[in-house]
Amino acid sequence: MFRNSYVPSRRRLPWSRHQASRLAGLAPNLLRQGFNRGKDVEMNPSMKDQIEGAIHEVKGKAKETAGQAIGNPDLELEGKAENLGGKVQNKVGQVERVFEK
Repeated sequence: MFRNSYVPSRRRLPWSRHQASRLAGLAPNLLRQGFNRGKDVEMNPSMKDQIEGAIHEVKGKAKETAGQAIGNPDLELEGKAENLGGKVQNKVGQVERVFEK
């Protein structure tokens, strides 16, 4: 690495990059379990919960940001609720995954 290059501190990434990295972390499991060259392979319920939770988190954050941008408090609250619901669903999937083993 270059001597004078900027090294960011260890902090939470902005939500879009953070969510993208979380979804990218799920991609190898999806390739292994869900998309098997056209063959029907059943995914674990825990993996489905994790994927759906991540999707709800992203949708909720988008709604929250849109609500802030246009000044709509109802949309902002709806986005916060969906984001929180996605986080809960993701954690449920993680806990189920631990108990499956």
